Amino acid sequence: MWTRAQLTSQAQKMVTTGREFLSKFIPQIWHFLLNYSHFLHLLSLALFFYLFVWLIFVHVPPALVANWIFPDSYLLVQALLAAGNFLAATFVCQSRFMGTWFALVAGTFLFFRFSHFLLTPPLVVTLIVASICWWLWLFLWYNMSHETKLQ
Repeated sequence: MWTRAQLTSQAQKMVTTGREFLSKFIPQIWHFLLNYSHFLHLLSLALFFYLFVWLIFVHVPPALVANWIFPDSYLLVQALLAAGNFLAATFVCQSRFMGTWFALVAGTFLFFRFSHFLLTPPLVVTLIVASICWWLWLFLWYNMSHETKLQ
C-alpha cells in the first residue's frame, strides 16, 4: 500500500520530469509545427477528398459507381482517392515527387483490387520492381536534364 507522502513524492517527480521534457522539446516541436503549417492546405484538401469518397460509399449504391466509363473500374472513386492520396502523401513527405509516387503506387494496387485482379506475390514483386525501375529512370532523366541546363 502506498502512503500519501509516497504518492505525493511520485507525483512531484512526474511533474518535474514532464516540465524538463517540455522545456527540452518545445523548440523542436514548434519548429516541426511551423514546417508543416505551410502544407496545412494540402491536408484540408485531402480530408475533403476522403470525405467525398466516404459520402459516395455511404449514399451511392456500388452498382452506379462500379461501371462508370470502364466496366468494374470504380473510376470515380479511384480518381478521388488518387487526389486525396497525392495531397496526403505530399503533406506527410513535404515533397510533390514522393506524393506522386505514393499516389501512383496506391492507385495501381487499388485498381487491381477493385478489378478483382488476383494480387499474387510474384505479381506484387513485379509491380514493385517495375515501379522502382520507372522512378529510377525518371530520376536519372531529371538529373541529366538539369545537368545539361547548368552547363
